[in-house]
Amino acid sequence: MTLTRRTRLFAAAIPFALVFLWVVRPVGFRAVLEASPGPVRLLDFQGRLVGERFGSGAMRRKTIEPADLEEPLVRAILAAEDHRFFRHPGIDPLAVARALAADLRRFALVQGGSTLTQQTARLWHPRGRHLWGKALEALDALRLELWLSKREILAAYLTLAPFGNRVQGAREAARIYLGKDLSVCSRGELAWLVAIPSAPTRLNPWRHPERTLARRDRILRRQGALGQIDGATLERGLAERPLLRPVEAAVLAPHFQVFLEGRFPERMKAAEVRTTLDADLQRACEKILAEQVSRLADRHVSGGAVVVLENESGAVRAWVGSPDWGEASAGQVDGVDEPRQPGSSLKPFTYLLALEGPWNAATVLPDVPLSFPAATGPWEPLNYGGRWRGPVRLREALANSLNLPAVYTLQHVGIGRLKALLVELGVTDLTEAEAHYGLGLTLGNAELRLWQLAGAYRALARGGLASPPVFFAGDRAATERRVFSREAAFLIRHILADDRSRSGAFGRGGVLNPGFPVAVKTGTSQNFRDNLTAGFDDRFTVAVWVGNADGSPMRGVSGVTGAAPVFAAVFQELRRRHGSSLDTGDPMFRTHDICPISGLLPGPHCRGRLSERFIPGREPDHACDWHTASGLKLPGIYEAWGKDRERAPGAEAAAFSRARPFFIANPREGGVYRFDHRVGEAGSGLSCLARSDAPGLYIRWILDGTEIGRSAPDEALTLRPSKGPHRLRARDALGRETEEIRFSVE
Repeated sequence: MTLTRRTRLFAAAIPFALVFLWVVRPVGFRAVLEASPGPVRLLDFQGRLVGERFGSGAMRRKTIEPADLEEPLVRAILAAEDHRFFRHPGIDPLAVARALAADLRRFALVQGGSTLTQQTARLWHPRGRHLWGKALEALDALRLELWLSKREILAAYLTLAPFGNRVQGAREAARIYLGKDLSVCSRGELAWLVAIPSAPTRLNPWRHPERTLARRDRILRRQGALGQIDGATLERGLAERPLLRPVEAAVLAPHFQVFLEGRFPERMKAAEVRTTLDADLQRACEKILAEQVSRLADRHVSGGAVVVLENESGAVRAWVGSPDWGEASAGQVDGVDEPRQPGSSLKPFTYLLALEGPWNAATVLPDVPLSFPAATGPWEPLNYGGRWRGPVRLREALANSLNLPAVYTLQHVGIGRLKALLVELGVTDLTEAEAHYGLGLTLGNAELRLWQLAGAYRALARGGLASPPVFFAGDRAATERRVFSREAAFLIRHILADDRSRSGAFGRGGVLNPGFPVAVKTGTSQNFRDNLTAGFDDRFTVAVWVGNADGSPMRGVSGVTGAAPVFAAVFQELRRRHGSSLDTGDPMFRTHDICPISGLLPGPHCRGRLSERFIPGREPDHACDWHTASGLKLPGIYEAWGKDRERAPGAEAAAFSRARPFFIANPREGGVYRFDHRVGEAGSGLSCLARSDAPGLYIRWILDGTEIGRSAPDEALTLRPSKGPHRLRARDALGRETEEIRFSVE
């Protein structure tokens, strides 16, 4: 019987023991703050804030230490919430009675009567809005009063109180809403701030500023009634209108943050994550892209993306996924990580494989109508503009982005080799069989991600060394591996930086030449759905995409008019910050004169010669046998093309006017040119270029019978002709005159 009584007494004592342990268990100031999670703060490589990512319940905040509490702030919060705070033990019986009377009158919970301690307890450990929850909340408040000082409770409340818009605490609210530190806020601004936590949504300063001001005024008058401020201070406070900052712009690089969360979820759980981004460069790239997309809005362009890699370290210095993160329909689609068709930007890698073999930059390739086998039947690729140039050297074919020579070259090196090279360079989306892509792979019929394309171009910039990009500051790049030879990489680099060689298709001195050396290549997918520009100097690699997130086609926007202006502006920004250089003078190359038509060593009957670079051992091994005493004899593959030419005397004058002493190199006979007057210098004019064997003589240009200007030999004159057909001639100081070139502008 005695045992049973003791057992009952023990069982009855358990609840009291639990309550006792609940009350006496120590509560620390830091433990109260840790109960509320903060955001993940993303920093750039120098420790500057890039943005914040909020998990469930996470808020942006800055802690207020008890020692930092200043009397004006303490008085304002007491007037707003609990003026008897220093005279009660955590529960205010008078406030409870007043709230209970109001609730009974309305038969509803219309007044809470909670003290600041109870509100702090609620922020620390939410209990729910029911009777039992209120009882536990009151118990939590007593615990806080037992283990924390009054100033610690105030500091905890002012750190944890909600101020709306994911802002927590008075210090962060002062920064977000007023753009200043809490310590320099006026009495009116302090009253305005402490007004918000009572109803953060209803008193949202950005949406309902008049409501916030009205409650501010009530708090100031309450302070006056309590004797906290004098009459003059009250009047100044009531007359003051806080200078509210505008709604904060989207954080920098939001797409990059989402990318990191998906790719490195464990690393993104830290309170602070230092990335490789450069905040200043990121901000500049976002502005450049937004301005260009805005200029192209009437051409049905709404999207774009930019990525910048540092060549040496592989660090991602800028990552712009769209022109406007906040755009409702597609702003959050990440153009840097979304697979897109790269167009001709893959051609350099096709030619690189050819240069790894016996070919050289002077190897002549056919640019004539040819048919290639494909899964759907014979395939006859066309050049942009529908023109054929006959025999062209590899340098010209790549620099002018000719389609058929690239397809011909891929047939020579093999589809499998190009696919394998791209995969080794980090392209992850080439998962289909070779037959799925076919020879169109070199024209960009596959899809890949912009940051992976940038990584491939970085390998070109690094002389054939490849490694994955680096996303977090302090990480070291993975061990580099050699993917292709340094010699082939540097030859491709030289071609992509050769403004003269690409003048036939792009003119000289245009947007692809920002005024200093860069290696650059454009790409436009079928039907103008995507256009890209990628390239590098010695320090940075930049890749740009312009298009629409939904894949709808743009209206006549090519890589030159869409992505290239962004590319040029980004490199201008990089040059302003870091300078710019591009090493294209590697001593490994041997320089030889060649016949500009056959690409062979000049023979006795060749009418001109050009200088070309060669990898040692890859030079032509015999003299030109195309030119004979009786004239030019083209190989059989060009016979049909030569007979179809309209200009006499046959192919010699029509295709290879470069061998003549004075001729127009650009525009080309029969050319059809499209450009946009509205995009500044980017694609806004037609470059007129003449070549002469008499250096130093000025050239006069005659358009449609009227002289329009002068230029020096090998210097372009930018022409902005009207829409329609035109006739162009050039005359030098010796009185020589070129043949008339006919072209048209659309």
